[in-house]
Amino acid sequence: MDPGISAEGTKGASVHVREMMAAFRELDHVVDLFSPRSGALLSPIGGKTAADREEKQLSANRELSDELERKGPYDLVYERHSLFAHAGMEFAKAHGIPGVLEINSPLIDEQSRHRTLVNSFAAKESAARSFDAASKILLVSSGLISYMLEHCANPNFQVCPNGISPERFPENLRPTRPDTRFTVGFLGTLKPWHGIEILLEAFLAARRDEPNIRLLVIGDGPMANLLEDVDGVEMTGAVDPMDVPGLLASMNAGLAPYPKQEPFYFSPLKIVEYMAAGLPVIASRIGDIPMVIADNVDGILVDPGDRQALTDSILHLMHDQELCSRMGGNARRKVMSEFTWKTVAERALNVEVPA
Repeated sequence: MDPGISAEGTKGASVHVREMMAAFRELDHVVDLFSPRSGALLSPIGGKTAADREEKQLSANRELSDELERKGPYDLVYERHSLFAHAGMEFAKAHGIPGVLEINSPLIDEQSRHRTLVNSFAAKESAARSFDAASKILLVSSGLISYMLEHCANPNFQVCPNGISPERFPENLRPTRPDTRFTVGFLGTLKPWHGIEILLEAFLAARRDEPNIRLLVIGDGPMANLLEDVDGVEMTGAVDPMDVPGLLASMNAGLAPYPKQEPFYFSPLKIVEYMAAGLPVIASRIGDIPMVIADNVDGILVDPGDRQALTDSILHLMHDQELCSRMGGNARRKVMSEFTWKTVAERALNVEVPA
């Protein structure tokens, strides 16, 4: 129900929506998509002011409830948590079917801090209604537990990190941007909390020691100008998700240099996609990332914000191609067996309606 997320889009949230639908279908379930942007289209949510948009988001609950009634019956409702949305979980509860709510971020806190939240009372009330009505809540990271408990007392939750679709990452992927230089890469939206500044600083420091190195950046965002026209940096801009595997295959290692931040609630899609492409990952030791990456086994963990450690790790992998290849193989085997969207979908379906 988030008006900013299209199931046809290129950002991680859009990929997440598509992959979950595909995983349910792979398990032989029929899926109907309800969204103001995609699928069984609801009325678009616009508005000239923040207050107007919030009112339209709240009113969309009635339309969703009516459409679910009209197009049902259903056996389960699965919803991505969004601001001012509660009709999906309340519909499931009212009809005695499981309602599974997926929480990806502390939306109320994010909206207040980074954008504009006019009616915080209504946002909190809506979140509480949705959380309390859910049969099960899936959190993409343990960093979201406190946010969930702040708004409800629903104890039925499970931490379930993001996954990958093995079909998108077949063995022996062909690189679509091949290069003879050692290539480190970044995939994602170019925003401050992804560590873009430290990414550039570490790359430039490594390049001073080893000029034969390239930084391949897949994505776009407000900090793109920081990377433009920098020697050794190649930028693709936003790309279709189907083009991502070939671009990752053009890298030797993937980077996720998150700065210090509390709480850290991300389950970075980029990390599991790097690993699926057979890349070792150099990532910050923060949040649940150490639960995905085993240090010096399938990647290298560095302290958040430690530019020197990031630089040293890049050079270490560049100088030890055998280690780089071994870590990448370990990473791929791990995600293919433990971190798939099918696994996430199976956990979502393993739910009962509370008595």
